[in-house]
Amino acid sequence: MMIALLLLTQLAVAPVAAPARDWKPYVSMIVGQSLDAASTQRFLVNGSGCIEANPRYGPHPTATRLWLGKAAVVGVLSLYLAMSERDSNKWVRRLPKLVAYYAAGQGAYSGVRNVYVCGW
Repeated sequence: MMIALLLLTQLAVAPVAAPARDWKPYVSMIVGQSLDAASTQRFLVNGSGCIEANPRYGPHPTATRLWLGKAAVVGVLSLYLAMSERDSNKWVRRLPKLVAYYAAGQGAYSGVRNVYVCGW
């Protein structure tokens, strides 16, 4: 009887289910940044003579350095997205999505540009 009463009290004070997470900004960011990293890694080894334009990586970064840099960008922006999802202010929820989509677009643009200029 006590267990049933405890369960009922827990159900009575249980929070309402959270809305489903919007995965589109996460997935688009991962795809865009991965396209940039994969195309950069490819043109560094295909003999095209192209160099990395981002000064943080240097002209010929290792694959590890390149992928860790992209993972850091995606990780930090994912935390920013996750922390803002439950805020009641709609602009606090929208700004991180805008930043994530910008990072996705920038990565995709860089990846396509790398393939166009330096070849695959």
